Amino acid sequence: MLEKSPLFATLDAEILQFLEQGTVVSFCPKNTYILNQGEASSNLYMVLEGRVKVFVANDDGREMTLDYLSANETFGELALLDGETRSANVMTVEETKVAMLSRQHFLACLSSSPSVAINMMKILATRLRSMTNQIENLALLDVYGRIARELLKQSTELPDGSRVTCELTHQEIANLVGSSREMVTKILLDLKRGGYIDSDHRRIVIRGKLPARW
Repeated sequence: MLEKSPLFATLDAEILQFLEQGTVVSFCPKNTYILNQGEASSNLYMVLEGRVKVFVANDDGREMTLDYLSANETFGELALLDGETRSANVMTVEETKVAMLSRQHFLACLSSSPSVAINMMKILATRLRSMTNQIENLALLDVYGRIARELLKQSTELPDGSRVTCELTHQEIANLVGSSREMVTKILLDLKRGGYIDSDHRRIVIRGKLPARW
């Protein structure tokens, strides 16, 4: 179970067994909050099946999506390490199976297995780079530029050379790029009319190179 995560992939069977003794597995319906921004908790979580959204929100209900995580990815590392409150919300976007690992078991493993510390630093460094890119996009790109980059980021290449995104609503794209749903809809409709994209249920198929400007 835990060995499928890049965080624990280098551990031997004995340590993995110790960690799993401190692990609780839960099945969460769609739209279940697993973590709440500002709450005091310090366990580590791993997505076993399904998908979750990591986001921040203000009192008016406005949201900014930071990332989507899927099977074998972990979350909750910051509060686990520094003991502070949760820095973001984490909510399921589909039925999801999650493993919760106690802080006590993880820290005991960390002290005896330096490879876990190295793996943790790699994961956090990757996320820091992603956050840096997101800040750069928000500061330096217009809305179209941010949407174009996000579509490419959220998509995978198909055998015919086109690309297809994961399931995303226009509001979810807006929350990722810091825009309104109306603006996202307008830009996507223009791209569809131009033959650059098609819609496949809630997925977007990118037919070729997106234009440099809108």
